[in-house]
Amino acid sequence: MLSLAKSSVPSVKWNLADIRSVMLPTRSFDAVVLSGCLSHLLAREATKLLIESVHAIREGGLLYASIMESDGMRMEQGSFEHAAFGGDLPFFCVRIGIQDIVAAFRGAGLELLALEKVGAFDTADPPWSVPETVLYARRK
Repeated sequence: MLSLAKSSVPSVKWNLADIRSVMLPTRSFDAVVLSGCLSHLLAREATKLLIESVHAIREGGLLYASIMESDGMRMEQGSFEHAAFGGDLPFFCVRIGIQDIVAAFRGAGLELLALEKVGAFDTADPPWSVPETVLYARRK
């Protein structure tokens, strides 16, 4: 993905890093996108990333986050039944209560602009295809 991004937009500086250890410069971004990553981190790692992201957004800046929602936090582990690359691929997923994320956003000085459910809604679907909740917020 990084190679594709570099070839598509060569004028931009691209970095490859472990999201769990990224230190973002304070108030230096107009937007931060956390798509499909929070649910695959431990709760303490997801909290740290959210805090880092909030601090990185300039006044009026936007934060987009998608999470696999639950009525409370729980962790699931297993393997994908049909891996695109052959064999079973392990997965790790933390489901986060939406009320916890909304409270964290508001406590961090973010204005919640929208909250939207997207994705599969059939309970027979595999665990990784459950609905996600997408949150859009702005730094006040």
